[in-house]
Amino acid sequence: MKKGLSLLAMLMGVTLLVMLIICGLIFRIAERSVSNFEKFILESKLQETTSATDSLLKDTDALISQMYSELSDTTLTRLRLFYESSLMNYSYLEHSTIVQKQLNAIESASDLAEQIEIYLTDYQREISSASVMRYDEETAEWLEKALLERRSNIFLDENELLFLVSKNAGDTLSRQSIAMVSRISQTGMMRYLQKYAPEGSDSTIILYSQMEDCAEYFAASVYNIQYDFRNQIGKILQKSRKGNIQHTFEGIDYLITWEQVNGLPLTLCQITPMNMLTTQLQEYRQTILAMYALAVCLMFGLTGFLYCTIFRPIQRMKQGLQRVEEGDLSVRIAPTWSREFQQIFRQFNSMAERLQYLIDQEYKLKLLNAKAELKQLHHQISPHFLYNAYFNMRAMLVDEEYDQAALMADLIGRYLRYITVSVQDEATLREELDHSIAYLEIMKLRFGNHLEARVQDCPHYVENIIIPRILIQPLIENAFDHGIRDMTEKGIIQVSILAEGDALIIRVDDNGQSASDEMIAALQEKLLAGDFDAGSDSVALINIHRRISLLYPQGSGLFVSRSPLGGFRSEIRMLGVL
Repeated sequence: MKKGLSLLAMLMGVTLLVMLIICGLIFRIAERSVSNFEKFILESKLQETTSATDSLLKDTDALISQMYSELSDTTLTRLRLFYESSLMNYSYLEHSTIVQKQLNAIESASDLAEQIEIYLTDYQREISSASVMRYDEETAEWLEKALLERRSNIFLDENELLFLVSKNAGDTLSRQSIAMVSRISQTGMMRYLQKYAPEGSDSTIILYSQMEDCAEYFAASVYNIQYDFRNQIGKILQKSRKGNIQHTFEGIDYLITWEQVNGLPLTLCQITPMNMLTTQLQEYRQTILAMYALAVCLMFGLTGFLYCTIFRPIQRMKQGLQRVEEGDLSVRIAPTWSREFQQIFRQFNSMAERLQYLIDQEYKLKLLNAKAELKQLHHQISPHFLYNAYFNMRAMLVDEEYDQAALMADLIGRYLRYITVSVQDEATLREELDHSIAYLEIMKLRFGNHLEARVQDCPHYVENIIIPRILIQPLIENAFDHGIRDMTEKGIIQVSILAEGDALIIRVDDNGQSASDEMIAALQEKLLAGDFDAGSDSVALINIHRRISLLYPQGSGLFVSRSPLGGFRSEIRMLGVL
């Protein structure tokens, strides 16, 4: 029988041969590695500057794109029509508020936008996220000059960097009648630049504005940039759009890399002390030598232990993987005296422990997501009718109906206290019903004999049951808005509370004539499907259905049908509460 070769002898021979080759190449590799690392340091600094420049360009393009989009927004167009017609009514205020919120959203979304204003030059109006007002003649002259003399959407004005876009919204083609200005101060830009060179970084980022014949300093990621140093760098940046150079200032050598932002009059410059780079180079050289020395030592040590440290650890690893494959994540592999396999075992144990932790966290995350969705659905409900209620109260005061106005103020106060003061997500059925009665009383004061409210007595044994807040009032509001608002005869809204077995039932009926059987069937299908559309008329009903479905057993929710009064019925069923 032919004898096989000794595995240990083969491994030792191959190891010794490899060691001799490595010893012959180690110095050559180390020499080339150091040279390549020097090139890598320079290229990495250039790449960092390029990446920062690209990021600045993307942020700038995104901001300007948002500004152009805002100038073309239909809400702003409609707002101009109010100024043109001199009709300053409730709709004007509503459109102004929408535009202000849009400006605030842009300011919050962009790191380059500290303050944004829209100028309507035809009406000398300035709109910001904080106010809408008429601007003075000095501002008008500045704006006209900026629109005529600007060569780019971006320019410096005193100590601010301005982003200016405009469009012609009138009949003339020679004058821009709407302008939008975004401002960022030197302090704000410093905060922006610090994300490319955070505190403790060995580099400093400086932003220059590229003028016709010079580069003008604007901001840096740190405060202590000397004036002479800034000027010297500005002269260097005039030589080309992109580059790198070693520069000495006050006996200290610096590596300066810069690049002009494509298509913009801005140049980003990175300054790194050379001693930082040489320190890194020295550490790298020592690391390479240490790594090669360690590799040689390990290869010598591996020759004596190779045979007994491979077979058994691999078997243990295989058994552990098989148990994980079968779903047993509690498996752990005991440490071994082989450092290489010991590291693998630690990683395996860490992986198994991490998988087990992530599976546990998945269940917790589902619970947290359910709670978060409940809170979101609760906060999506808002008292839309308050604006009209306040206008009605004002009319009462003008007509000297002080008793009615006082009653209206008291009802509105009770209404607001319930929906704003309490931090709880739940309330008793009695509190929820009292809130809905207050809402109905406000509606009766507004519409008088046009509305008849019927609230049936609540069984005393269910009054203290805890239910989600703001359930009944949206159903009443829906019944009025989509059922009886446009009726010529008297509208009826009826609220009733019933207990059937372990279920609590809340019904809201109306005698409206606009609800067809097809519409009711389609709405019920949408509720069951959970089809959420923030812009649809049924969003309040869907919100209520989703809240009930998340909180109570299967079969709970909101159901719609034809009311005995002839109109629309909304019915909340909460199972398992009695």
